[in-house]
Amino acid sequence: MSMDIYLSPADVAVLCCGILASLVVGVVYAVKESRHKSSFFRFHRGGGKLHPFSVAVSLVVTFQSSIFYLEDPSEIFMYGSYYMMQILGLIVGYLMMFFITIPLFYPLQITNVYEYLQMRHESQRVRQMSMWLVNAGYLLYAGIVTFGAATGM
Repeated sequence: MSMDIYLSPADVAVLCCGILASLVVGVVYAVKESRHKSSFFRFHRGGGKLHPFSVAVSLVVTFQSSIFYLEDPSEIFMYGSYYMMQILGLIVGYLMMFFITIPLFYPLQITNVYEYLQMRHESQRVRQMSMWLVNAGYLLYAGIVTFGAATGM
């Protein structure tokens, strides 16, 4: 049994509008920011003027993926309330980040852990090695997320 599924014109229109909207937002902010002195700190943290809620929402949305939508319901079905222990662990981890990590990084004016590793160990090699290892992990993660989205949703 062959099921040929094609996008309808309405699907293509919605897809194109979404891509066009993202492109327009990027171009508008690129032109707007070109008037100011550009720096990584300004780009990454808005020059320190971003509201904490908007930063938090941005981070949460960034880490949502097909794995979240495929894995969580099955975890709850398989293990029931034990899944809440994972949620409690996440809450403790976020509180530790809020009270320990952020107060350490913010006064140093650094934007990522790799800069901290380079400062702490005074070695560019430590920074590069950690960056390569994390990138290799993210490459594997991206493959799994893409595969999950392609087959499960």
